[in-house]
Amino acid sequence: MSWSIVEVARHAGVSSRTLRHYDDVGLVPPAYVGSNGYRYYEQEQLLRLQEVLLLRELGVPLGAIRRVLDGTADRVAVLREHRVALLAERDRLDRLAATVARMVEMRERGDHMGPEELFEGFDADRQRGYEAELVERYGEDNAAYVWDTLHPEVREREIRFIETPETAGLGYADAMRERAAAEGKEFILIPGSTRLLRALVAGGWDESEFLVVPPGRRIEPAWDHDRVMDAV
Repeated sequence: MSWSIVEVARHAGVSSRTLRHYDDVGLVPPAYVGSNGYRYYEQEQLLRLQEVLLLRELGVPLGAIRRVLDGTADRVAVLREHRVALLAERDRLDRLAATVARMVEMRERGDHMGPEELFEGFDADRQRGYEAELVERYGEDNAAYVWDTLHPEVREREIRFIETPETAGLGYADAMRERAAAEGKEFILIPGSTRLLRALVAGGWDESEFLVVPPGRRIEPAWDHDRVMDAV
């Protein structure tokens, strides 16, 4: 018996993207790939995935998990090494909790804290990792946009306007630029495109850009940040 990537993702509580990544790095390859391009998993792969998720739950890095599953690393040695890392992380979290406690006291008293106190316990390497992940996933320019958009204060200092060739010259951008100046905000003009809308109307859809549902197929959740849903 076999299960599609969508079914496995739903039952395991992970995304299809995660399963595809596990396949790409050789951690949990599927039993086979169907004619529809879907990955399918059998009992052996499900058991391997279960062990991967268990070790991930303990926080073991993927590289170490692969070495364990491939038999090139001793499971006990890997867990002992990971315990040392967990203890270091516990100490960091203790410092971070103390920073939050001081921040609460400071705000209640109306006092001020210096930068050394404010950022004690923060992991600079982890913050750089967050930014690097965004760059890898979305590209440099888009990553900057996503990073800023995730922070609510961006909306307080900027007005962004997406202008397409169809709206250029109609005065909309100038109106938003004036509004930004009146509100003391930075105005950012973002070039846009109606290409996908025009392709949708014209037909002949590229399946890498559109979800095409042939007759007899249905839409199901993909449990995936990339695709959201799939035709099965």
